[in-house]
Amino acid sequence: MNIWKLISLVLTIFLITLIFFNFNQTTLYRSQHKSEFENFVKKDDTLNFYKLNYSQSVNLDGVKILDVICKKNEETTVLSNLLNKTPILIYRFTDKECTSCIEEILTHVTKKFFVKKDRIIILCSFTNELSFLTIKKALNIRIPLYEIPENAFEEFLKDNKHFFFVLHPDMKISHIFVPNSDYFDQSRSYIDGVARFLLE
Repeated sequence: MNIWKLISLVLTIFLITLIFFNFNQTTLYRSQHKSEFENFVKKDDTLNFYKLNYSQSVNLDGVKILDVICKKNEETTVLSNLLNKTPILIYRFTDKECTSCIEEILTHVTKKFFVKKDRIIILCSFTNELSFLTIKKALNIRIPLYEIPENAFEEFLKDNKHFFFVLHPDMKISHIFVPNSDYFDQSRSYIDGVARFLLE
């Protein structure tokens, strides 16, 4: 009787050990594959980021855009009047973007264009006047800021409301770039490169 109890106890311990081992192996397998999947998704996102910006440059460099109505302090003008016969950097965003993301970009933009603020213009679209005033105050923008219609530039950038481009006196564009909050280093590199192109 004691022998059978001992055998039963040994078998029970063996089964518990086996189950525990299999559980650990399964958990480890899932953890490894989850990490692999996350890395795959990250690589895929990175690929899409570069693919988007490459395709924008290839398809849109040299395109002539339509003039846009710009509003500042109750005064209205058109974008072509702001060019002053020199290429300028345009940064466009809306109040639907992440405020901290815009602030991060504007901090670097202001640093690069601090001496020559006339070589960059910020164009923005807002849901209402209160939203405009709130964001303007929060960001403490020191670069010329103009409000534009939300559907501006839809003829060539339909799916994006947050982007950069260089606008030339003939209303042709170049150096298109669509920033992404996950790739701020690339945004900083873009701003640095455009600053060299426009200011040096």
